[in-house]
Amino acid sequence: MTKNEFKNKLADLTGLPHSQVAKLLDAISMLILDAMIREDKINWSGLGTFSSKIVKPRTVQPPGQPMPITLPAHIEARFKVSKNF
Repeated sequence: MTKNEFKNKLADLTGLPHSQVAKLLDAISMLILDAMIREDKINWSGLGTFSSKIVKPRTVQPPGQPMPITLPAHIEARFKVSKNF
């Protein structure tokens, strides 16, 4: 299901206008992204837990290449599904 299909179904279920549902979904996405950047966890009861981890830079040796390369530090997004889901 695409975001647009999800938005349309949510608008049909709630009776809210599509524009309000779109704003709501964008706000939820921003809140989750902001929390993940700050390394906070979001526990959504019945759905799961959104979290993140900062991965340190590391050196790897790609197969068939003579020189190792360094992968930069980055944020890794994680999601653990709730047991009730």
